[in-house]
Amino acid sequence: MKFRKLEEWEDHSVVSGGDGAMLLEAVDAFDDRPQYVHVSWAELTNEEFSILEDGGVIEGGEWDSARHTLDHIRE
Repeated sequence: MKFRKLEEWEDHSVVSGGDGAMLLEAVDAFDDRPQYVHVSWAELTNEEFSILEDGGVIEGGEWDSARHTLDHIRE
C-alpha cells in the first residue's frame, strides 16, 4: 500500500524530549473508507522521510500494519 503525508508534529508521549510523528494517508486503499497510519519519524528511513517531506508517495513499511480508518483515529 502507498502513503502520502497529511500532517506532522512533535510527539512528546513517545520519546522523552519529543519525537517527530506523521499522519499518513493510504493513496490506494482497497475499500471506500480512507485509511491512515500514525508513524514516528524513527520508523522511517531517511529516503522515505525525504520523499514524504517533498510531497511524494512511499510504499508502506513494517509500520503499515497499524492502518486505521478515520473513525478509529477519532476514538
